[in-house]
Amino acid sequence: MQPDSYQRFNDPTRLILFFFVVLGLSGSWQAQQRYPGVDYYVAWTVADATRKQLGYRVYEFEDQRRLAGEYESTALMEGKTSPRAAFAKIPLFRVTGSPFLYSLVNLVSTNNYKVSLQIWNALSLLAFTVAIVLFCNLLGLSRTANLTLLGLLLFWMSAFQSDVRVGNVNCLQLCWLALVLCFLSRDHKTVYLFLAGFLLATLAMLKLNSAPVALLVLAA
Repeated sequence: MQPDSYQRFNDPTRLILFFFVVLGLSGSWQAQQRYPGVDYYVAWTVADATRKQLGYRVYEFEDQRRLAGEYESTALMEGKTSPRAAFAKIPLFRVTGSPFLYSLVNLVSTNNYKVSLQIWNALSLLAFTVAIVLFCNLLGLSRTANLTLLGLLLFWMSAFQSDVRVGNVNCLQLCWLALVLCFLSRDHKTVYLFLAGFLLATLAMLKLNSAPVALLVLAA
Protein backbone atom coordinates (compact mmCIF):
# COMPACT_ATOMS: atom_id res chain seq x y z
CA MET A 1 0.00 0.00 0.00
CA GLN A 2 1.43 3.37 -1.08
CA PRO A 3 1.76 6.19 1.47
CA ASP A 4 -0.54 9.22 1.27
CA SER A 5 2.31 11.46 0.10
CA TYR A 6 2.86 9.14 -2.88
CA GLN A 7 -0.82 9.33 -3.79
CA ARG A 8 -0.82 13.13 -3.56
CA PHE A 9 2.14 13.54 -5.88
CA ASN A 10 0.77 11.03 -8.37
CA ASP A 11 -2.76 12.40 -8.65
CA PRO A 12 -3.05 13.22 -12.39
CA THR A 13 -5.73 15.85 -11.79
CA ARG A 14 -3.59 17.79 -9.35
CA LEU A 15 -0.54 17.46 -11.56
CA ILE A 16 -2.44 18.87 -14.53
CA LEU A 17 -3.84 21.71 -12.43
CA PHE A 18 -0.39 22.43 -10.99
CA PHE A 19 1.10 22.82 -14.46
CA PHE A 20 -1.95 24.95 -15.37
CA VAL A 21 -1.07 27.30 -12.51
CA VAL A 22 2.62 27.32 -13.50
CA LEU A 23 1.56 28.20 -17.06
CA GLY A 24 -0.62 31.01 -15.73
CA LEU A 25 2.20 32.42 -13.62
CA SER A 26 4.63 32.15 -16.52
CA GLY A 27 2.18 33.89 -18.87
CA SER A 28 1.58 36.66 -16.35
CA TRP A 29 5.33 37.15 -15.92
CA GLN A 30 5.80 37.38 -19.69
CA ALA A 31 2.95 39.87 -19.92
CA GLN A 32 4.54 41.99 -17.21
CA GLN A 33 7.71 42.26 -19.31
CA ARG A 34 5.71 43.84 -22.14
CA TYR A 35 4.29 46.61 -19.97
CA PRO A 36 6.47 49.34 -18.44
CA GLY A 37 4.20 49.73 -15.38
CA VAL A 38 2.83 53.26 -15.39
CA ASP A 39 1.71 53.26 -11.74
CA TYR A 40 4.92 51.68 -10.53
CA TYR A 41 6.96 54.22 -12.50
CA VAL A 42 5.50 57.11 -10.52
CA ALA A 43 6.13 55.32 -7.21
CA TRP A 44 9.67 54.36 -8.22
CA THR A 45 10.45 57.91 -9.36
CA VAL A 46 9.33 59.36 -6.02
CA ALA A 47 11.27 56.69 -4.09
CA ASP A 48 14.39 57.18 -6.22
CA ALA A 49 14.31 60.96 -5.91
CA THR A 50 13.88 60.68 -2.14
CA ARG A 51 16.69 58.14 -1.91
CA LYS A 52 18.99 60.51 -3.80
CA GLN A 53 17.85 63.42 -1.61
CA LEU A 54 16.99 65.63 -4.59
CA GLY A 55 14.88 67.87 -2.38
CA TYR A 56 11.56 67.69 -4.20
CA ARG A 57 8.34 68.27 -2.29
CA VAL A 58 6.61 65.49 -4.13
CA TYR A 59 3.05 66.33 -3.05
CA GLU A 60 3.22 69.82 -4.55
CA PHE A 61 2.15 70.16 -8.18
CA GLU A 62 5.04 72.37 -9.30
CA ASP A 63 7.65 70.03 -7.85
CA GLN A 64 5.87 67.06 -9.44
CA ARG A 65 6.20 68.79 -12.81
CA ARG A 66 9.89 69.48 -12.28
CA LEU A 67 10.52 65.93 -11.05
CA ALA A 68 8.79 64.45 -14.10
CA GLY A 69 10.87 66.69 -16.36
CA GLU A 70 14.16 65.67 -14.76
CA TYR A 71 13.42 61.97 -15.03
CA GLU A 72 12.12 62.47 -18.57
CA SER A 73 15.54 63.79 -19.59
CA THR A 74 17.28 60.83 -17.97
CA ALA A 75 14.93 58.38 -19.69
CA LEU A 76 15.55 59.93 -23.10
CA MET A 77 19.31 59.64 -22.60
CA GLU A 78 18.89 55.89 -22.01
CA GLY A 79 17.44 55.46 -25.51
CA LYS A 80 14.14 54.28 -26.94
CA THR A 81 14.67 50.68 -25.82
CA SER A 82 14.74 51.66 -22.15
CA PRO A 83 11.60 50.69 -20.19
CA ARG A 84 11.52 54.23 -18.87
CA ALA A 85 11.41 55.70 -22.37
CA ALA A 86 7.68 54.93 -22.49
CA PHE A 87 7.20 57.60 -19.82
CA ALA A 88 9.40 60.22 -21.42
CA LYS A 89 6.33 62.25 -22.32
CA ILE A 90 3.86 60.94 -19.75
CA PRO A 91 0.86 63.33 -19.86
CA LEU A 92 0.02 63.10 -16.17
CA PHE A 93 2.49 62.63 -13.35
CA ARG A 94 0.44 62.62 -10.18
CA VAL A 95 1.83 61.67 -6.79
CA THR A 96 -1.17 60.24 -4.94
CA GLY A 97 0.37 57.41 -2.89
CA SER A 98 1.09 57.46 0.80
CA PRO A 99 4.56 58.03 2.29
CA PHE A 100 4.45 54.45 3.60
CA LEU A 101 3.85 53.13 0.07
CA TYR A 102 6.85 55.04 -1.28
CA SER A 103 8.96 53.83 1.63
CA LEU A 104 8.00 50.24 0.78
CA VAL A 105 8.86 50.77 -2.90
CA ASN A 106 12.19 52.25 -1.86
CA LEU A 107 12.88 49.22 0.33
CA VAL A 108 12.53 46.75 -2.57
CA SER A 109 13.92 48.86 -5.42
CA THR A 110 17.29 49.85 -6.83
CA ASN A 111 18.60 52.76 -8.92
CA ASN A 112 17.94 50.63 -12.03
CA TYR A 113 14.30 50.95 -13.08
CA LYS A 114 14.18 47.76 -15.14
CA VAL A 115 15.56 45.63 -12.31
CA SER A 116 13.27 47.34 -9.80
CA LEU A 117 10.22 46.72 -11.97
CA GLN A 118 11.08 43.03 -12.24
CA ILE A 119 11.45 42.78 -8.47
CA TRP A 120 8.07 44.46 -8.01
CA ASN A 121 6.42 42.22 -10.59
CA ALA A 122 7.81 39.11 -8.91
CA LEU A 123 6.55 40.30 -5.52
CA SER A 124 3.12 41.02 -7.00
CA LEU A 125 2.81 37.53 -8.49
CA LEU A 126 3.95 35.96 -5.24
CA ALA A 127 1.52 38.08 -3.20
CA PHE A 128 -1.40 37.23 -5.47
CA THR A 129 -0.65 33.51 -5.32
CA VAL A 130 -0.29 33.51 -1.53
CA ALA A 131 -3.50 35.54 -1.15
CA ILE A 132 -5.59 33.12 -3.21
CA VAL A 133 -4.14 30.10 -1.40
CA LEU A 134 -4.91 31.67 1.98
CA PHE A 135 -8.47 32.60 0.98
CA CYS A 136 -9.08 29.06 -0.29
CA ASN A 137 -7.78 27.62 2.97
CA LEU A 138 -10.04 29.95 4.95
CA LEU A 139 -13.00 28.74 2.91
CA GLY A 140 -12.04 25.13 3.53
CA LEU A 141 -11.55 24.31 -0.15
CA SER A 142 -9.60 21.23 -1.19
CA ARG A 143 -6.19 21.45 -2.81
CA THR A 144 -7.72 20.49 -6.13
CA ALA A 145 -10.25 23.33 -5.87
CA ASN A 146 -7.47 25.64 -4.71
CA LEU A 147 -5.34 24.95 -7.78
CA THR A 148 -8.37 25.21 -10.08
CA LEU A 149 -9.43 28.60 -8.73
CA LEU A 150 -5.89 29.98 -8.76
CA GLY A 151 -5.36 28.90 -12.37
CA LEU A 152 -8.66 30.40 -13.51
CA LEU A 153 -7.96 33.71 -11.78
CA LEU A 154 -4.46 33.92 -13.25
CA PHE A 155 -5.88 33.59 -16.75
CA TRP A 156 -9.22 35.37 -16.60
CA MET A 157 -9.44 37.79 -13.66
CA SER A 158 -9.62 41.25 -15.25
CA ALA A 159 -8.60 43.08 -12.07
CA PHE A 160 -5.45 40.97 -11.84
CA GLN A 161 -4.67 41.52 -15.53
CA SER A 162 -5.05 45.27 -15.00
CA ASP A 163 -2.61 45.16 -12.10
CA VAL A 164 -0.16 43.22 -14.29
CA ARG A 165 -0.26 46.03 -16.85
CA VAL A 166 0.17 49.03 -14.56
CA GLY A 167 2.23 47.63 -11.67
CA ASN A 168 -0.02 48.88 -8.90
CA VAL A 169 -0.06 47.69 -5.29
CA ASN A 170 -3.35 45.77 -5.49
CA CYS A 171 -1.84 42.28 -5.30
CA LEU A 172 0.09 43.22 -2.18
CA GLN A 173 -3.05 44.69 -0.64
CA LEU A 174 -4.93 41.47 -1.34
CA CYS A 175 -2.22 39.41 0.34
CA TRP A 176 -2.16 41.81 3.28
CA LEU A 177 -5.92 41.42 3.73
CA ALA A 178 -5.70 37.63 3.45
CA LEU A 179 -3.18 37.60 6.28
CA VAL A 180 -5.48 39.79 8.40
CA LEU A 181 -8.37 37.37 7.92
CA CYS A 182 -6.10 34.41 8.71
CA PHE A 183 -5.17 35.91 12.06
CA LEU A 184 -8.79 36.81 12.82
CA SER A 185 -9.87 33.26 12.05
CA ARG A 186 -7.55 31.85 14.69
CA ASP A 187 -8.34 31.54 18.36
CA HIS A 188 -8.96 34.98 19.80
CA LYS A 189 -5.66 35.19 21.57
CA THR A 190 -4.13 38.57 22.19
CA VAL A 191 -1.18 37.97 19.88
CA TYR A 192 -3.40 37.12 16.88
CA LEU A 193 -5.66 40.10 17.49
CA PHE A 194 -2.63 42.35 17.83
CA LEU A 195 -1.13 41.07 14.56
CA ALA A 196 -4.46 41.49 12.75
CA GLY A 197 -4.82 45.04 14.04
CA PHE A 198 -1.23 45.87 13.18
CA LEU A 199 -1.68 44.58 9.62
CA LEU A 200 -4.94 46.48 9.21
CA ALA A 201 -3.25 49.69 10.33
CA THR A 202 -0.32 49.22 7.97
CA LEU A 203 -2.73 48.29 5.17
CA ALA A 204 -4.49 51.63 5.61
CA MET A 205 -1.11 53.37 5.73
CA LEU A 206 -0.11 51.61 2.51
CA LYS A 207 -3.10 52.90 0.57
CA LEU A 208 -5.76 55.04 2.16
CA ASN A 209 -8.61 53.57 0.09
CA SER A 210 -8.23 50.37 2.12
CA ALA A 211 -9.08 52.13 5.41
CA PRO A 212 -12.81 51.14 5.18
CA VAL A 213 -11.71 47.50 5.43
CA ALA A 214 -11.15 48.05 9.16
CA LEU A 215 -14.73 49.34 9.50
CA LEU A 216 -16.09 46.31 7.65
CA VAL A 217 -14.17 43.96 9.95
CA LEU A 218 -15.47 45.86 13.01
CA ALA A 219 -19.02 45.65 11.70
CA ALA A 220 -18.66 41.93 11.08
